[in-house]
Amino acid sequence: MSSSHRSVVLRILAIPAALIGIIAVLGGTGACPLCSGLCSSVTSGVGAFRGGDGAAIAAPLVEEPPVAPNAKPAVKPEAKPDARPDAKPDAAAEPALGPMHAAIYRDLDNKVVDLADAAGKPMIMELWATWCGPCVRQRAIMHQLSAEYEDGVFVGLSVDEKGPQYVKNWIAKSSTPSPHTSKVRDLMATPEVRSLIARRKSAGTVPQVIYVSRKGEILDVSIGVQGEPFMRAMLKNLGLKSAAQKAADEEKAEKKAAAADPAPKDQPAP
Repeated sequence: MSSSHRSVVLRILAIPAALIGIIAVLGGTGACPLCSGLCSSVTSGVGAFRGGDGAAIAAPLVEEPPVAPNAKPAVKPEAKPDARPDAKPDAAAEPALGPMHAAIYRDLDNKVVDLADAAGKPMIMELWATWCGPCVRQRAIMHQLSAEYEDGVFVGLSVDEKGPQYVKNWIAKSSTPSPHTSKVRDLMATPEVRSLIARRKSAGTVPQVIYVSRKGEILDVSIGVQGEPFMRAMLKNLGLKSAAQKAADEEKAEKKAAAADPAPKDQPAP
């Protein structure tokens, strides 16, 4: 390229630099509003990406508050399930009432009662009548077993048509065991109760011995006088133990524990 050509090119390249200088002078003095706007745009854009020392910086989208030195980071509390203001600690669940618990009975004062307090316990019931000789013999066995098996509920259900007052007077005059030893609860057999028993086994005779589970369901109905050995076997099937059996079991457990961990013998003197 000749020197004349290079001179022309340099003149052309100098034109933009001259224009920029003119715009800067006019914008800085405020003589040209358009030039002032161009200058402001250029300087603000550079300031947004340059620090005071000319180093490139990135402006945050959201301004954060200054963090003090040695400050601990904020910890969000753990989310807890909504608690009812009236919530109470879980109580032990009460046994559910079964058919023979919730049935309507009448006591010997002719008051309506139920056997809800017997829920969760096996029950042994006798369907009987004052005029029935075999029933009286069965009642004697019921009285004896009720004193031995404290965890069971023994109930006498009278079918006497003469009513509860007559039965109450008959019991008072009869030679029954002392109330302190016998735990038989005497009630009247209402039509509802007799219907529940008949669903398990229908019989038109007395005595009848009804074995009821802890859930209040009839497991068996035995017709006629039930001997003591048979009744004890049935009570065992219901999970009941007499006081003597409990004492024997405790003694065995103590002996077994002593055999498993014998006491150290005295060491002979040196």
